[in-house]
Amino acid sequence: MSRIKLKLTVVGVLGSAWILSGSLARADDWPSYRGPRRNCTSTETGLMDVWPEGGPKLLWEAKLEPGNSSTVIANGRVFCLGRKGEKGWNHPPNNKPDGPVLFYCLDRTNGKILWTHEIPLFFEPGNTAMNTPTVDGERVYARGGSGNVHCVSVQDGKLLWTWPKDENALKKHGMYQGTTLAPDVLIAGDLAIFCDVGSGYNCGQTLIAANKLTGEIAWQYKRSMGPAYDTLKPELITVDTKRYLLLDHFALDIPTGKEVLCWGDKALTAKNDKSYTRGGETGFIGYANAVQDNMAYMNFCRATDQAAPQADDPQKDAKAASKPKLVEHGLLAMRFEHDKSGALTATKQWEWPGERGSWVNSPVLGAGCLFMNLGKDGSEIVCLDSATGKECWKYRISRLPNVHCLYSEPLFADGKVFLSTTDVVMIAADTKAFRMLGRAPLGGMGQSSGGGGTYHAPALSEGQLFARNNTGSVFCFDIRKETAEGRAQK
Repeated sequence: MSRIKLKLTVVGVLGSAWILSGSLARADDWPSYRGPRRNCTSTETGLMDVWPEGGPKLLWEAKLEPGNSSTVIANGRVFCLGRKGEKGWNHPPNNKPDGPVLFYCLDRTNGKILWTHEIPLFFEPGNTAMNTPTVDGERVYARGGSGNVHCVSVQDGKLLWTWPKDENALKKHGMYQGTTLAPDVLIAGDLAIFCDVGSGYNCGQTLIAANKLTGEIAWQYKRSMGPAYDTLKPELITVDTKRYLLLDHFALDIPTGKEVLCWGDKALTAKNDKSYTRGGETGFIGYANAVQDNMAYMNFCRATDQAAPQADDPQKDAKAASKPKLVEHGLLAMRFEHDKSGALTATKQWEWPGERGSWVNSPVLGAGCLFMNLGKDGSEIVCLDSATGKECWKYRISRLPNVHCLYSEPLFADGKVFLSTTDVVMIAADTKAFRMLGRAPLGGMGQSSGGGGTYHAPALSEGQLFARNNTGSVFCFDIRKETAEGRAQK
């Protein structure tokens, strides 16, 4: 019997009014990673159906220091991270980044920098500006490359609190890339929730809930299994008006942090696949998942007895087949309900085995479909029927000129899906076939290790599309249909 390991991060009800916390944000803001519902979907309509050659109108470009942090938009401002000399996933030996992580606040009307805040580093991990900020009212939260949390004022970037209070304590963590992958800060009511990945690769992790105003610790949830690459990524789900924290295959009570549900096999399985692990240790599922109502669509990995193809190259396939085991990545549909006693339950609805599955980005749900990338190289995008898990179509994104791979999460809005690669590619949310509707250039700069895609997820707010390339530039495009039609009539 194979064993399954799940990674779950979901968010409440699609189309519901609540954003993330007790503080309200404008409906058309994009205040956190993956948007107001944290599922990479937008309810905005009236967007352009086709982009002209050369892309939609570019409103502005802000040239910042590079980093894999995505942009968030709230209160008329744009937030992201960067660092001088940042080179993406790994730095060349002769070109190491310099200085602290820079927390940027831009004016959304013109891209001008309003303030910057420095987040200190205490060791040199592989990527130091990867976290995406979270805006909650007059406060904005971000994490530096050492895992430290900074809460600052939206207005002027003034530091309000840090975790840990004595940031020098982070020196014990040492050089440790997993810390940079720690998820963004999640706001749930009065709590700011984040993960401490610990001081070693396989040391276990702790989920921390702090008072969002003061940083005082409210509760901690310790998980002893799993490496830091497999960082806990908590999210919110609403079942019958009650909200829970979901992570991996656990559900927690938000006020207390107590475990209320565990499903699946707790054992981690990826011990024999060197390509998905470090040193033959446990595997990982790295990113968020999709949700609608009380249905969650979750990435999983599973050890298999037979090696799966890893590339189109027969020689590489033969090499992969010589391995004793590989990790199969796929998607699982789970329904969350309360039983008659009021206890939370989880029931599997369907499973898509995935073949090479998604370990890089997250599925996005729209128009009754799930869109996600495939494979370690992010070279394909797949469309699944969300009701059955049936594969509708698959397309190799590298067929497009000057596009090599897809690493970031897709974005769904108004019947379209937006893919951030070397450019932003807009496709139709179509169950029949891949259909490209246009491209928006991002300066021709892909992943630093030889051209591929960007890790930055696109953002949408008030008909403006925000994207970032790997040189650090932030782009703001006007994709509203009415303004495009107005320009065409002049």
